Amino acid sequence: MRERLENAALILLGSLMALASLGIALSMFAVVTAPFWGIGLIALWVVGLI
Repeated sequence: MRERLENAALILLGSLMALASLGIALSMFAVVTAPFWGIGLIALWVVGLI
């Protein structure tokens, strides 16, 4: 019974760490690409005005 609980805890911990790393990776991607999104939006706005 105890081994099963330890396995469940390890699996839960692993999935939580995977989710956390995925979230961190997504936020890093968002931070890195944010200036490019801004430049793209400004370019579209300028093209729309011309």
